[in-house]
Amino acid sequence: MLSRFLIRLPLAYCLLLASASASSQGAASGWQEVANAQGIVVYKRKVPESRFLEFRAQAILDAPVLSVLAVLDDTGGYSEWVPGNLEMKILDKISETDEVFYQATDAPWPAKSRDYVGRFRFQKDDGKRSIEIEFRNTAHPSAPVRGDRVRMPFVRGLWVLQAAGDGRSTRAELGVHMDPGGWIPAWLANWATRSFPFDTLKNLQKILLEKKPSADFVNRYKGWKEFGGWEAGPG
Repeated sequence: MLSRFLIRLPLAYCLLLASASASSQGAASGWQEVANAQGIVVYKRKVPESRFLEFRAQAILDAPVLSVLAVLDDTGGYSEWVPGNLEMKILDKISETDEVFYQATDAPWPAKSRDYVGRFRFQKDDGKRSIEIEFRNTAHPSAPVRGDRVRMPFVRGLWVLQAAGDGRSTRAELGVHMDPGGWIPAWLANWATRSFPFDTLKNLQKILLEKKPSADFVNRYKGWKEFGGWEAGPG
């Protein structure tokens, strides 16, 4: 994964810079590094009054921000790269930066699959050349609780995509904190959630090499030149 990195610097040097910065910030905010492999660093921290840990993963993806955003925008393709994804669909488009969605994920036998209704809120910062996509659980009349799936009582997450270097790479971060509901013990849920952001970023880098943004997506975001071009990676 992550075979070519920003401004052609050696991979180990890029990761050293990113890891040193994240470690100094993490120590002050309670984050602890729990995994570092394939160019992806994963952290955990305790959340007050919660049995479930919060996790985040960071990596530099070998594609421009808009190419990454195009994959996130294609909810119909989530089963190709989101771990355990069973179903993902938009329920209500409130605005170009605010959407309600339904997502269901697989769970190991004998546990039932999990689902939730979530809300994406999207904002960009032209100065930082970054995009943030917050998602958290909500409710919607078109997605009632199903008997064959457990509705997760709490889900909160954040995608941060920032243009790196000349804009042909993306500094990506995925954070997630959730309560899976049902009878699953906290230790097992924490173990499963720990692997989710790592596998998500790993799969995302792979799919970025295989997919190009749709003509509709390119047309919608053609004015966002501050985020770099569409072609994936340097060289």
